Amino acid sequence: MTDLLEALQVAEEDPETKVIVLGSTAKVFSAGGDLATLKQHAQDQKTEAMKVLVEKVAEIILYMKQMKKLIIAAVNGATAGTGFSLVLAADRIIASEKAVFMTAFIKVGLVSDGANFYLLSKQIGASRAMHYSLTSEAIKGTEAYSIGLVSQVVPADDLMEKTKRVAEQLATGPLSAYENLKALNYHSNYEDLEKYLQLETTKQTEAMQTEQFIEGTTAFLEKRTPNFNQ
Repeated sequence: MTDLLEALQVAEEDPETKVIVLGSTAKVFSAGGDLATLKQHAQDQKTEAMKVLVEKVAEIILYMKQMKKLIIAAVNGATAGTGFSLVLAADRIIASEKAVFMTAFIKVGLVSDGANFYLLSKQIGASRAMHYSLTSEAIKGTEAYSIGLVSQVVPADDLMEKTKRVAEQLATGPLSAYENLKALNYHSNYEDLEKYLQLETTKQTEAMQTEQFIEGTTAFLEKRTPNFNQ
């Protein structure tokens, strides 16, 4: 995560970089956090270490929403948990027909981090965001478009080429106007994001200290259904 933040900061300050693309042609865009490490921290009662990890994700999300340059996320495969949060923090999301989005946190007894619930609510509405957060139901490419989660869906083989064309088109446009529009969007829709992230960090860190989180991560790593009420 530190590497990602540093890369974003470099891109933000680089005058030759006009538009930023977060993309992957792999089957998995991002599977989220390292659950084995988080489980070990929980078992060792390393509360501060867990909090630091959640705070780092929050720092990146806030930076993405506050930075001046536009970010395009190009999603080909599956993205879940924190990886999904990174996608949601982009200014435009282009998905392939093979893309799959999942909140996933609830499956391991967690709440949300990276402003996942907050950003998802902004994209598709609070009711739908609550549904997907409670169920971790997969959202596939065409459905993601129909509910307003992504701006475009394209064939998998065309994803990166289409994203490149969009980025190039934006890069030749009025960059100062884009910057101002992004700032207006932030103040119109995300002005309470930093306050939300502070509360989310507290709630997620609390969730990481529960037996349900231990059971959820153990079950995930053992590839079995968790028993949260044992």
